[in-house]
Amino acid sequence: MKILIAVTTAFLFLSFGKMPFHTNKTSVVFADTSHVDHVLDGLTAEWPDSIFHTEKETLIRYATDNNGQNLFLAMRIPDFRTQMKIMQGMKVFIDLKGKKKENRGIEYPVKPEGAFAGNMPAGTTDKKEMRASMSFHLFAMKVFGFTDIEPFSQGLQMPNSVNIAFNWDSSDVLHIEYLIPLNMLDDINSLRQKTISIGWKIYGAQAQNGNVVTVTSVEGREQGTGRTVRGPRTVSSTPTPVASTGAPLTSGEENFWTKHTLNF
Repeated sequence: MKILIAVTTAFLFLSFGKMPFHTNKTSVVFADTSHVDHVLDGLTAEWPDSIFHTEKETLIRYATDNNGQNLFLAMRIPDFRTQMKIMQGMKVFIDLKGKKKENRGIEYPVKPEGAFAGNMPAGTTDKKEMRASMSFHLFAMKVFGFTDIEPFSQGLQMPNSVNIAFNWDSSDVLHIEYLIPLNMLDDINSLRQKTISIGWKIYGAQAQNGNVVTVTSVEGREQGTGRTVRGPRTVSSTPTPVASTGAPLTSGEENFWTKHTLNF
């Protein structure tokens, strides 16, 4: 009998010793395509590369996922010019009918009135300084269309609401992650196996007092040729901006959509 008890105790000890360990910052998520431990830290290293798609015009990489409780969105933005455009404003739309309606979504970043990215010191080449200047107005979002309440602003981290995190990695790629509770969209049971549409709209640089933002990269592609060109990086306010690809930041909106099936 003592031998049986000892064997049983050893078995239980070994079983618990093999249980996976997760920090309190991690929510375990069973994704549509694979097992993912999502960490809302503004970096997308835990997302499998295989579920990302690339938007051809901006080279933004984007992915969607859900766990039956939350909808997760991820963006990887490698191009500095596109990062600058996003600082001017971006919206994410969610259409439960799988179309391209723009009546429900999240506006982020939301800048205080009168603020724009051109406040960066002219001629700076320090990436940390540029990031700090760009990040200055990235602390708020506007949520609209989820309820009958008028659009409202909130911080990036709020319980039972939309949460957003952003960060730059060591390769200067900007990462943005969204967590959207499914019960903000509809009754969760009604969303099971539903295919929804998700769209992004990125605005160009906005003029202020006749000035707009200029961004010229150290290395970029000459527009229409694919040829790599080099030149000094500058960030300033001028009436005639030229971006890293040779295109003005005021070239207009950029839109792209994807679909996601809520398998849970």
